[in-house]
Amino acid sequence: MVLFEGSYSKTEPTLTPWELQKLMGLGINVGNVLETPFEGGFAQVPTADHFEMFHEAGFANCRIPVCWGNHMMHEEPYTIKPAFLARVEELVKHATDHGMVAVITAHHEWWIDYDNRNVQKFDEWTFKALPRFQALWKQVGEHFKHHRQLLIFGILNEPNLLTDESLNELHRVALVAIRESNPSRVVTISGKDFADPYWLLKNPKALYIPRDPQLMLEVHATDPHGFAGANPSMSEWGSLEDQLKVKDWVDRIELYGRARNLPIYVAEFGCSNHQSHDNGRLAWIRANWEEIRRKGFCASLWDDGDRFSIYNRENGQWEQEVLVALQRSLPGLKGVSMNRSGGGLGGDSNDPTVELQRRLELCFSRLGHAVQDLDKLTPLADHAYGHENGAYSDEDDDSQDDESTRRVSLGGRIGHNDSTSTSRSLQPAVATAPLQKGGRIGHKRA
Repeated sequence: MVLFEGSYSKTEPTLTPWELQKLMGLGINVGNVLETPFEGGFAQVPTADHFEMFHEAGFANCRIPVCWGNHMMHEEPYTIKPAFLARVEELVKHATDHGMVAVITAHHEWWIDYDNRNVQKFDEWTFKALPRFQALWKQVGEHFKHHRQLLIFGILNEPNLLTDESLNELHRVALVAIRESNPSRVVTISGKDFADPYWLLKNPKALYIPRDPQLMLEVHATDPHGFAGANPSMSEWGSLEDQLKVKDWVDRIELYGRARNLPIYVAEFGCSNHQSHDNGRLAWIRANWEEIRRKGFCASLWDDGDRFSIYNRENGQWEQEVLVALQRSLPGLKGVSMNRSGGGLGGDSNDPTVELQRRLELCFSRLGHAVQDLDKLTPLADHAYGHENGAYSDEDDDSQDDESTRRVSLGGRIGHNDSTSTSRSLQPAVATAPLQKGGRIGHKRA
C-alpha cells in the first residue's frame, strides 16, 4: 500500500505497470506547450476545457511533454522555478480530475543528450550534466510524491546521441532520485534513435533494464518517417506490404517487452496532417492503432496543435474522420460536456468481448479437431444378426406378436424361447453367426 495526501483516501492499492497499461488505453499528447522555450508561442495554451474535451472524446491518458531545463538553474542547487512546477501540476490535475492517466516527461533536454564519447565531453557530462539531471528528477519526484498513481514519469524523451553506457547510467541515476520519494510510481524508460522500437530489436542487449518492478518500456512510432514525419518525402502509404510492416514491429516489440517483464507504451504515434486522407494518412493512423490495440499496448496520439493536430485548440473542433479511425467518441464543441461518469477509458480497457471471442474460438477449434478425428475412424464392417443356425428370416418377424418377449438392441431384437425357458440366454452361435447390416438378433421359436 502507498500513502497519499489531499482529497483522496489515505491508502490506495499499488497499481502494477500491467494494470496501469490497461487503464491508459489510447491517449493524446499536449505538444508545443510546456516543452517550448515559452508557453503560448507555438500553439494555443491549453485550458481545463481542452482536457474535458479529451475525456469526452474517449481518450484515457494525456501525455504532457515538459522541458525542465528551460526553467531550472544551470549551477547547483539546480532549482526548478516554483511557478513552473505549479503550472505543470495544474495541467496534471486537469487530466487526473477527468480520470485520465497523466504522463509528464523530460522533453527536449538537449543539454543531457549529446555525443559524449571523447574524454572532455564525457567528463563534462558525468560531473555537470548528469548531476543536474539527477537534481531535476529529485525535485520533480518530491513535488509530485503525493499524487495518485494516475501520474507517470517519463525519464527522457527520445534519447539519441548518448552512448549506450551513458543512457543506462542516466536511467539508473534518475530512477534512484525518483525512488527516494516515489517508491512505487510507474516510470518509463526508452531506447535510442528517438525511442525507435527497431533500435531495440536490432540491439536487444544494449538497453540495461533496472531491477525495478514499476517500469514501462516507451517507444515512438513514426515509421516510415518519410511518410509520417513532420516533413514528409513520401506521397502514399497503405499497401499490403506497408501494413504487414506495422504488424511485424508490433509483434516483435511485444516479445521484447514480455521477455523483460515490460509493458509497452507507444508514447508518440501520428502522421503529419501535411498528408491527406486520400494518400494514406487515415490508413496509417488506423493500421497503427489497430495493431497497437490488438496487442494490448497503451498509446498516446501525437498532437502538437500544429503539423500533427487532430484537435483545434482555438475553436474546439476535432477531425472527425481521425476520431472514427481511432474508434473514439464524436464529442461536441469546446466546453460542452456530456457528463460521462467514470474515467476516460474509452473502449480500450477490459473489453468483455475479447475473452468471449477467445473462448468461442477455442470451442470451435476443439470441435474442428473432433470432427477431423471422427473422419479418421475406420468404417465399421457390415454385420448380419441371425439365429444359431443361420440368418434371421422375415418369417420370424411375422410369427412373433408378443412384444413383451422382445428387447430392442442395436436396431434389432434379442429373443428367448417362448415355451420352454424364459431364462435361456442367447446362444453362443449368435456371436459367431454371420451378421447382416441392419438385421436383428433372433430367438428360437417353440
